Amino acid sequence: MNKKILAALASTLVLGAVAVPGAMAQGYMSQSSGNWTGPYVGGRIGLNNSDSDISADSKTAFTGGAQLGYNMNMGGPVIGAEGFIDWNASADHATYPYGPLSYGSYVWGADAKLGVDLGQFMPYGKLGIASTNLTDDASGDEWGLHGGLGIEYMIMPNVSAKGEWTYSRANIGFPEAEFTNNNFTVGVNYYFK
Repeated sequence: MNKKILAALASTLVLGAVAVPGAMAQGYMSQSSGNWTGPYVGGRIGLNNSDSDISADSKTAFTGGAQLGYNMNMGGPVIGAEGFIDWNASADHATYPYGPLSYGSYVWGADAKLGVDLGQFMPYGKLGIASTNLTDDASGDEWGLHGGLGIEYMIMPNVSAKGEWTYSRANIGFPEAEFTNNNFTVGVNYYFK
């Protein structure tokens, strides 16, 4: 796994490990805002790092996506469900005698979401399934694992900003090859309250 990906993941985990116990100690957990309940829709942009076991080169390219979901505040814990679609731009992953192997992907699916209401902040994790659909020189689609970590900040009563890392993996083709995506994005959500 790329050192940049590991550093970003470690930073997200450290932020969550520091923020949640600190908030609990200061009593923020019992002062939950309720801001996080309701349906929402949003979008995000960032970078995608894609890789496969048929190519030694992992590459980074642009990614963009949209999400639609519903959260329910349970008095501190926030549970929810989210549907999403990501478009990961094509990148040259390897060069063969006939030319480069260039591919991108569309990834869509659904996640269960678990967060913690810290007032205007909500760190969260999510886990679900996704269909990875390859584009350009690679083709095929298959269902696989999807998950991620993120943090959301309510900047206005109905609008939040978010930073998120997501991971998807699927075994595609014959013979099967494992394709992975690590997306690092920033975005906004609009809550219908």
